[in-house]
Amino acid sequence: MLFKETVKEDFQNRSQILTEKVTAVTMPSAKTYSDSCIFKSETIEIKTPRQQDLSLDEKMTDFLQSVLAVKNPINVYRLDTLFQQKLSEENIHIATAICLTDTINKKNNTCTHYNTASFIPLFTEPYLVSSIGISLRAYIKIPRVTLIRRIPILYWIALLGWFLFTLSIGCAWYNLRKKMPVLVEGYVKREKTLQEELTQKKNELAIFKQLEAYKKDSDIHIISPNLVFEKDTKTLRYREKIVKLTLQQQQLLAAFCNAPENTCSINDLCNLVWKDCKVEENTIHQAISRLNNTLKNQELHIQYEFKDSYKLIFKGNGLPAPCQS
Repeated sequence: MLFKETVKEDFQNRSQILTEKVTAVTMPSAKTYSDSCIFKSETIEIKTPRQQDLSLDEKMTDFLQSVLAVKNPINVYRLDTLFQQKLSEENIHIATAICLTDTINKKNNTCTHYNTASFIPLFTEPYLVSSIGISLRAYIKIPRVTLIRRIPILYWIALLGWFLFTLSIGCAWYNLRKKMPVLVEGYVKREKTLQEELTQKKNELAIFKQLEAYKKDSDIHIISPNLVFEKDTKTLRYREKIVKLTLQQQQLLAAFCNAPENTCSINDLCNLVWKDCKVEENTIHQAISRLNNTLKNQELHIQYEFKDSYKLIFKGNGLPAPCQS
């Protein structure tokens, strides 16, 4: 519609400079032939194809277009500029191209752009300016900037949301890849620690099973899971280490393990170790000192108590040795 208005305005502008007096046959049929009509001015006579469905005004306009085509031909560049002005008034910013085919002046395919392959035709058929051989083709090309400006704000918001979502996913993936070696190292250490704990628990379970078997033996005293006294072999087992004991030391340790609360008086020791023999208290004290020297690295200690008694202490928790037999 704007293009047709542009062509009409261009026609009116060019008609204003037409100084020659123009007359038309009041009865076109008087100059009508089987295939054409003749319009004339004082100096010009133009033959146009016959179109019976045109009114007299339309025929006059067609005649004037024909006259102007000879006297003042259509300038496609000026027409394109006028078309752009009308589009700008409607706040439409697109690129346009206009091509002219003029058989009167023998100007075929004169275009404002040398290449219209990237343009969209505005009309499917050429726009006929005059029946004597003037036709126009109009093309448009919408710039990307215009398309972007025409995008609704909701689409921009959605695009921004998608961009932020993608950016957050990318940042999360980057941070994960950056932290992955640390996480893997932590998991490896944790697995190693759990494996060591499992091995330790298995060893402890094996020790407890062994201790259960030891409980059935009256010659074995269990002081702790890591400390076992074997009376028959006269040895004290501390973890994987075997401590040899003399007969007297073995008898002393057995006496304390069998005594209530691991406490023995001097008389008890005389009866259990020295078999009712009269022995001096200093001799008993020296024997206990030698035993303490043997036990100093095995978490056991025999200390002197009040009322002439001695007590076996398990240094692992500061309590009396939990001897079991």
